Amino acid sequence: MKKKVDALCGRQKTVAGILFLALCIAAPSFAAEKSKKTGQPTQGRMSAFEITEGDRTFIELREAAKRNDVARAQTLAANLTNYPYDDYVAYFRIKPQLFDSAGIARADTNADSQVIKFLNQYQGTALADRMRNDWLLVLGKRKDWARFDAEYPKFVLDDDTQVKCYALQSQLEQGVNPTKLAIDARAVMLDPRYFGQACQELIPTLVGAGGMTPSEAKALGRAAGEMSFETVSRRIGGEDPIADIVKSARSDPAKAYRDFSQNASRYS
Repeated sequence: MKKKVDALCGRQKTVAGILFLALCIAAPSFAAEKSKKTGQPTQGRMSAFEITEGDRTFIELREAAKRNDVARAQTLAANLTNYPYDDYVAYFRIKPQLFDSAGIARADTNADSQVIKFLNQYQGTALADRMRNDWLLVLGKRKDWARFDAEYPKFVLDDDTQVKCYALQSQLEQGVNPTKLAIDARAVMLDPRYFGQACQELIPTLVGAGGMTPSEAKALGRAAGEMSFETVSRRIGGEDPIADIVKSARSDPAKAYRDFSQNASRYS
């Protein structure tokens, strides 16, 4: 009886082994067949996402807008009259008219009517908010404070340091206490990379109005100098007697500290 049981168990093991081996052999061909079956629909789906000629033109338009290339942007936008993203086409067509090739706002732009039309047409969208941001830089550069003050409260994101500096300039023109505005300016001017022309104009104006001391202005300028923005530093705080030490501190802080300590009386 025991021999029969052992023989039966042996046959079961053999059958199980054969089945396992068969599955192993069949698995690659099954996987390949499945791959063939699913491969064709996938390829079909991929073709639906191919870049069209219109898409290529749109990408070129975006790049032209980045460069503020007015002529190129106008030409490309004219070829996208039926493109589905008409709001972006319009934005990329208008935006280069607001800035020069260096990215500085143009006070002499004649695109105001186009901007207003865009803001009305796409009111409430993120892109309209970005357009308003761009236009506020133009209005601030132009010192058109009446229109600037009308548009600034509508700027939802309010994430532009230059626009905030222009807002403070506008308040100063209206007679707001310059000392208060100086406090607000220090709260706004946290990163010299974003000071731009507006903040560079604001600080000397506040110093002239008595709202900020020259030493406080130099401290802000020094922050810019520490990040290698020497020109911005001079425009904000004037000539800094320790500018060279600040500059050398970037490469050798210990030596800069020794030099400053030895000559501290010169800078007091």
